Amino acid sequence: MLDLCYKNPAVAIPIVVNRLRQKDKEFQAAREVLNRKWKEISELNYYKSIDHRGLTWRATDKRATSTRVLVADIKDRAENDGHEGEAALSARLDKAKEEHGTFYEVTMIDAMTRQMNLKKLPKPTKTIFTPHLSLVYDQNAWAQQDAY
Repeated sequence: MLDLCYKNPAVAIPIVVNRLRQKDKEFQAAREVLNRKWKEISELNYYKSIDHRGLTWRATDKRATSTRVLVADIKDRAENDGHEGEAALSARLDKAKEEHGTFYEVTMIDAMTRQMNLKKLPKPTKTIFTPHLSLVYDQNAWAQQDAY
């Protein structure tokens, strides 16, 4: 083909240009189709990309709210007169340092070590744990789809 362009350019060049224009139209059509598909895929993946910790959050949340952890936290606060114990506080600081780095520890150390005063909370009574509104679902399968 290159030899023909050198030997007889007046005949070869218009054929090559027409073929290049044809290929350009094919590539533009293919790009339009692919752009539509890529747009759909990127729209589907947008919210997943924002939630970068979504894979581990559910397992971490399940562990943090398990009965064993909650009972241990209640016992720890009962032993320390309503305050968080030293072991629990240091574990919380280590976890914050691991998640956010040392800058977080330096800037937020006051908030992390501040003890909450739980003595002014109301004493538990039967009315605190009694639900004020009971909801009954006829078909609650949809509500339990995302349950653990």
